[in-house]
This record gives sequence, structure tokens and C-alpha cells, in this order.
Amino acid sequence: MKRLIIFLLLVACYLFSLLAPLRWLWALVTNLERAFEILKGYDLLGNPIFNGKAGAYISTRAYLAGLEGARWATSLSWMLDQIEPDHCRKSYESELARVDLMRQEVLKNGGRNN
Repeated sequence: MKRLIIFLLLVACYLFSLLAPLRWLWALVTNLERAFEILKGYDLLGNPIFNGKAGAYISTRAYLAGLEGARWATSLSWMLDQIEPDHCRKSYESELARVDLMRQEVLKNGGRNN
């Protein structure tokens, strides 16, 4: 039964992947903020595909790799800086803040999810 459910989830994800580019194009014309949100989803999907951690943005990974001088990271950072100055650094700082917020929430609830 588990295999069937996993298969059905994969089929659903595949269908979403077919619709996502169309939705993104529509958002690009009608709602630029939504278009960026969809791109963030692609970003989160792409990072583990390219050996990064699930739930982390490629921009954050690029920032950290750029500190070590990785050529791909400095190239990607430069491209993203053309859209938003210091994008990768801001992404890294945003992820740190998000993790800190989650940690505070866990401490506040004593480890409970409710």
C-alpha cells in the first residue's frame, strides 16, 4: 500500500511539474510577486537535485560556497546580484533567521508541535 501511495504522489508531482511553467508564465504577466514565489519553489527543488540539502535555497548554498571561492558560486552570485544586490548573502541571512525562529518556537512549545 505504501508503494502505491508513493507512486500516486509521484504522479501528482509530475503533473504539478507540467503545470508549474504555465502558472509561472501567467504570474510573470499578472503578478510578479507570485512569479518570484514560484521561482523559490523551483529553487528549493533544485538544491537537493544538485546534491544540496532539501529545504535550503541554492542562493544560500552559493553564498557559502562563494566564501570558499567556488567558481560556480561566484558566477551565480554575480548573476543574481544583477536582479537584487547581495542576493545570496541576504538569502543566507534569511535562512538563518528562519531557523532561529523555528528553534524559538520549539523551545517555547517544549518540543510539542501544537
